[in-house]
Amino acid sequence: MAFPQLSLSTRWYLLFGVALLLLSAVGRTLNPWLQFSTELIHQGEYWRIYTAHLGHLNVTHGLMNVLGFWACCYFFADVYRLRHFMIWLLLGAPAVSAAMLWIDPPLAHYVGLSGLLYGWLMFAIVAGFRTQPWLHGLGFAVLVGRIGWEQTPHYNTGYLLESIGGLVYVNAHLYGTIFGLVMGVIVLSLRLRQQHGHE
Repeated sequence: MAFPQLSLSTRWYLLFGVALLLLSAVGRTLNPWLQFSTELIHQGEYWRIYTAHLGHLNVTHGLMNVLGFWACCYFFADVYRLRHFMIWLLLGAPAVSAAMLWIDPPLAHYVGLSGLLYGWLMFAIVAGFRTQPWLHGLGFAVLVGRIGWEQTPHYNTGYLLESIGGLVYVNAHLYGTIFGLVMGVIVLSLRLRQQHGHE
């Protein structure tokens, strides 16, 4: 039985996820060189602006984020395009890192895709709004509610401590979501403009 040929974008998504899992498997060795560090970035180690979002604390941490990424790619396949993935990765990482540098108190270390992942999800919800408005509207409300809850004192940032070996850094989720929102609004506006142009 022949398997259907995977699209170019699907192959990129799979390779990206596998690469993240491989990095998470050797995180103990590589994370000192990958992780976000306010002090070290200010000292000129600018690659950390990108690599911080690719490393993970351990395999469990990496697997959680990769499965979340793949789930988004599957359920929102009608929304995502390969160019969106490239823009999200190439611009989202420095945008989230810049916010962490300029807004937050100095951070000694941070790794993980989750900040960008929140943005990837928010982008799909907003950019694909006109296809299923009620469903995407509900998703938007749930995600915004989740982000709001994370910013309250009632949210337990240590609920994953035993499994991933670290605290959840909720501000990265907030910044990633804002980036995804902006990106989604831009793409949705362009699609609506194209649609009206053909009418």
